[in-house]
Amino acid sequence: MGRLTKIVLWVFGGIIAVVVAFSVFITFFLTEDRLKTLLIPRAEEHLGRSVSIESIKAGLFSGITIKNAVVKEKDSKKNFISVKKFVLSYKLMPLLEKKLVVSEISLVEPEIFVERDKNGHFNFDTLKFLEHTEAASQKKSPPAPDRAEQAAAIPLALTMDSIRITRAGLEFTDQLNELPRVNGSADLNLKLDMASDMDSLRFSGSLDFLADAVYQGVKTHVTGKSVVDQTEISFDMDVDLENEKARINGRVKNYIKAPDINLDITSQKLDLDHLKSILAGIGAPAAGTTTEKNKDKEQDQGIQGQRIEPAKTIADALPSGLKAAGRISVDESMYKGLLIKDFLVLYKLEKGELNIDELSGRTAGGEVDSRLSLDLNTVMPVYTGSFSVQGLEVVSLAAGIIQKEFNHVSGVLDSEFKYSGKGVALPEIQKSLNLNGDFNLLNGQIKDTFFTRALAAVLKIEDLKTLSFEKIGGSVLVKEGVARLNSEMAGTRVSGSANGDIGLDGRLDLPLVVRLSPELSSRLIERIPLARYLSDDQGFTELNIKLRGSVDNPRPALDLSAARDKGVEALTHKAALEIQKALTRGSEEAKSGEAPEDSENQITETKDPKDQVKDLLKGLFK
Repeated sequence: MGRLTKIVLWVFGGIIAVVVAFSVFITFFLTEDRLKTLLIPRAEEHLGRSVSIESIKAGLFSGITIKNAVVKEKDSKKNFISVKKFVLSYKLMPLLEKKLVVSEISLVEPEIFVERDKNGHFNFDTLKFLEHTEAASQKKSPPAPDRAEQAAAIPLALTMDSIRITRAGLEFTDQLNELPRVNGSADLNLKLDMASDMDSLRFSGSLDFLADAVYQGVKTHVTGKSVVDQTEISFDMDVDLENEKARINGRVKNYIKAPDINLDITSQKLDLDHLKSILAGIGAPAAGTTTEKNKDKEQDQGIQGQRIEPAKTIADALPSGLKAAGRISVDESMYKGLLIKDFLVLYKLEKGELNIDELSGRTAGGEVDSRLSLDLNTVMPVYTGSFSVQGLEVVSLAAGIIQKEFNHVSGVLDSEFKYSGKGVALPEIQKSLNLNGDFNLLNGQIKDTFFTRALAAVLKIEDLKTLSFEKIGGSVLVKEGVARLNSEMAGTRVSGSANGDIGLDGRLDLPLVVRLSPELSSRLIERIPLARYLSDDQGFTELNIKLRGSVDNPRPALDLSAARDKGVEALTHKAALEIQKALTRGSEEAKSGEAPEDSENQITETKDPKDQVKDLLKGLFK
């Protein structure tokens, strides 16, 4: 046997002897009782809670195994944290190379019970190490160690092949009823590798989870899976909110420094009315959460300080560098009885600008398509956009939106508009809104509106409260709080045009031209005789009406100046003809030298031509 061989055998023999010695030491010295005596008092001192362990075993090769460990609540009655089984296994040989390789950390059925009491305190607030941490944080922090110090603080390279948590449970209750009651469970698998400091940390793993939450009687069930590493989180979950179901999936890159989110929400069927009723109370502050004392304190601080904080933008409240994109799609949804199919939203957020690249859907027999760009970097967000509708049945749409029987306007609408403005409050929007576009409304009615009521009142024809039309078309231009309307209406009984202004505050300055059918013209002349002078040879009557006042209180005025002018012209012409006839008849009688029969009576009854003209003019305004 050579010398080298003997040296190798001696080395291996020494290693085996050391291993056996350590194994014997651990087996006979680190007994269960000694380990409990070593660990439990320290844990209780650190936590400030009662701790119990059913069994604990340690072995050089098998690692550490703990069964049924429990941390009690402060009252030592209920469980705060419990673990059915904890296993830590490591590899021995890499220790010789200053590498700690943990082959497995396993927790089986760990459970944590979190509760908030009526005073708003959580049951973990009284953990002793948290109190120490809070006290330490109030002291002046020491300077952060440099990389060399960090490396010295972690003398071993750390690798964890498997961190496994099986059937982890969480139960949360809130006696103030401000937060949902939650019961959840999860399975976690994780792998971790760290060379010398936190910057070298690498990890990857997956999480399967499910949770049931109840808030103000509303039940939510969530199941899903997430995959995570140091740079990205991806997730896929199903949400059931009182039988309203949706699927949420996406991923978040660079989630620590500058989140880049891709989030998609899809659903086959949603009842938005049901969702609205479910969510109506969620998010509202619980009664009594803001006391009068707190209100007074806030008011006093506001008065005494006299400090006006600078206005902040919405973008300021977002995480630095945040980017987001995704889609929301619902095959079928119901809103106030209105069926919406193929609802789709494509969105993107970057550098504080939100872009809705598409918002579309099919409803009320037609299609809606919209675009929006919203700049959140200003105190009053600036927006531009467009929308168009094709083949939309106005009655069905309005009935759904207004949530009551609606039949004021009917027809099939086609329109296309572009708009811009700023602000979110109504006064800001009215002042800054710019909009322009064209519209066509086909085969419908206008019934009992400010327009038709005013028309019926000024023309004294009740039937005009309802107008049927074949087409209303035109353009709208909104600027500086005023909508300039240029439109024409074609109908069998009534047609005409409207060219004027409607203020966004309801103010009216709207000249109208109304053309009535022969049947309506005859009824108008019965009530307003002068209108006969505005009728053409076919019996149609054209009227000028000035509509002022407001939408709530319109003041129509019928302009009859043209009728008066035409009436005077017609009567003057008729008078001239009568005078000419009278003069002609007198001349013929004078030439013949013969007095007509009953000449005395004729002379008595025959008036002077000038008097005849006066009599004719008297009928002008009858």
